[in-house]
Parts: sequence; C-alpha cells; structure tokens
Amino acid sequence: MKTQMTSDSSLWELWDRTEAASSGSVYEGDLQEIHRAMGVCGRRRFAGRQWLAAAAVSVAILFIMAGEYFIIKRQAVSEDRVSYVTSPSAKGDFVLPDGSHVWLNSASSLSFDKSNPRQVVLEGEGFFDVCKKDGQPFTVSTGTVDVKVLGTRFNVRSSSHFEREEVSLVSGRVEIRSGENTMLLSPGEKAAIESGSITRERADVTFDCSWTGRELVFDNVALSDILVSLEHWYNVNITVAPEVPLSSRLSFKVRRETLAETQRIITRITGCHFKPLDENNIMITKR
Repeated sequence: MKTQMTSDSSLWELWDRTEAASSGSVYEGDLQEIHRAMGVCGRRRFAGRQWLAAAAVSVAILFIMAGEYFIIKRQAVSEDRVSYVTSPSAKGDFVLPDGSHVWLNSASSLSFDKSNPRQVVLEGEGFFDVCKKDGQPFTVSTGTVDVKVLGTRFNVRSSSHFEREEVSLVSGRVEIRSGENTMLLSPGEKAAIESGSITRERADVTFDCSWTGRELVFDNVALSDILVSLEHWYNVNITVAPEVPLSSRLSFKVRRETLAETQRIITRITGCHFKPLDENNIMITKR
C-alpha cells in the first residue's frame, strides 16, 4: 500500500526543484456542497491552493506566496495542451474554461487540449462539478475508462494506489465505458472497474468525496479503504503486516487531528499498532 507519483516525470522534476520555495500550510478546501447544491456554474470563486499548472509556450515560474500556490509554464508535447498537476503533499481546485469546477487529490494530474476543454484526461483522483452545455458532452478519460456526462457532480478514482478504478455519482447521470462494456449510473451509485469489467454498487458517495473538504468521514468503512485515504490525507506510505484485519469496518471522523492522534483512534478500535519506519513511512501491525 505504497503511494507512487504520476508518470509525468518531467513535471515532478520541476515540482521537486521548486517546492521548497513555496513553503506554507496546505490549503484546506471546503466542499460542503456535496451535502447541498453547489450553486450556479460560472459564479464560483477560485480558491487558492498549492497547485501546479503546466502549459505550453515557454518556461516561466511565478510564485504567489500569499495564495500559497504557484504556476509553472513549460514546453509541452503539444503547444495546445494544458496540464494541471498536484504535488504529493497538496490538493488543488480550479475552474476549466467552460466553467466546470474540478478538485484534484494529491499526486494527481488533469490535462486537456485548449480547443476542447470538455474532453479531459485524469491520472489519480478528481471530483468534477460539470456545467451543462447543450450538445457538448463532458468526457473524463483515464486510459482504460471513459466517463461521459452532460452536467453532473461525480468523483473519479484512477491511480496505482488502488486495485480498481471507481466512479461515484453525486447527482445527474453518467455513462461509463471500459472496453466493450458500458453502464449508466444514477445518483448514489458507484461503478467499480477492474480488468475491463464494470460492476454497479450502492455507495456512500459522501465518503468517496470527503477528501475534497475539511474532514474525512468514515461510516462503517473497511480498514483497507481507510488506510488508503489516510495515506492521501497525511501524505505518508503505510505498509500493512499480514495479520492486520483489513476487512474490519470502522466509523469515525478526521478533522484537524494529527497523524499520531488518528493512529491512536484506530489502535483503540482495532488493537492494531503503528510503527514509524521513517519520516514518511509507517508500518501497521496487530502485534
């Protein structure tokens, strides 16, 4: 259960060389709109968060310390292609040219052609609030899965962190395609995609999208899923010993608790113990 960076190594090299100059607390976004309507598209205000936007033309770095984010422009494969990449220690949110709002989890990337910002490629995890445009569907591609929508709110998880890809629908309707298989989702449903097959599940979409806000809500969630979420939340790698009961289900919330405080909560509930291996690596055992 180790985290891995996005495959765009050149972007990560740029990030590593500049991240120290952009120190500051990680921005804490607020997505209370999962529980109520998010408002009218086009009136959303961009919220500052540490993020990296990689675009074409030339290499230029602009640091805006007050907003705790910076922009990097670089020569891309195509001068008409734009990429947004978040570091392993930060999330990002931004508004696309069509007015759609996108949140990226840590170590994720989103790219699109300037000529068609409603056809995007995602690596990692993202939450989308898509503005409806008559006759202009919005498509999210992960390489193995295509999600097609007209106007809706949904979460897509596609990363080497996870054994399968998932699409969780908050509102609206989406069409999912993987290979020759397709499926239509309704609100409150999740599609699990693995080896080209698509499985429909009833889901707690609030939990699936809780990473975008100021708290993590675990309600009868398997320990295996909790540990993956905590890796993203605290930017750590968690190694699991064979005896740990990953199928155990837990219920608790994480707001401003430190990693050590959250570990103590899990220890009290499960009897498992956490052992620090180094600054960013932890082992969980039952002994």
